[in-house]
Amino acid sequence: MILRIKGAFRAGNGRLYVGFDSNDGGTRSFVIATNTGDIRFQEHIGYDYTELTIEPTTFVLDAWYTFEIWVLDEFTVEGTVTDLSTGREVSSVSQVYRDPHVGGGIALRSFGGFYIDQMSIECP
Repeated sequence: MILRIKGAFRAGNGRLYVGFDSNDGGTRSFVIATNTGDIRFQEHIGYDYTELTIEPTTFVLDAWYTFEIWVLDEFTVEGTVTDLSTGREVSSVSQVYRDPHVGGGIALRSFGGFYIDQMSIECP
C-alpha cells in the first residue's frame, strides 16, 4: 500500500470529491455521488474530467458514513463506503489507471450539504 485516506461524512444531496495525486495539472478523485446514487473514480486533467469506474450505491440523506481510499500500488486504487452506525460496507469500487501513481497532494470538494469529520492520511 502506498497511501490510505479515510474519513467520516454526513451524506448531503450532492457530491463529495476526495482527490489524490493532486497537483497544478489536475487530480484523481474518489467521488461519493448521492445526487446520482453511486460512488465512482474520476480523473481530472486541467478543468476537465473523465468518468472511470462507477458503482451504484444507496445512501440515506443526513446519515453518517465512513470512506476509505487505498492506493495499493502504482496503478491500482480502491474505495469503500461503510455505514457508520452498523459498521457494514455499503459499497466499494476499484480502478486500475493506465498511468502510474505519481504522488502529490490531497484535494477536497463538495456541494449539496456534505459534512466531513475525522479525516486522516497514512503513508506507510
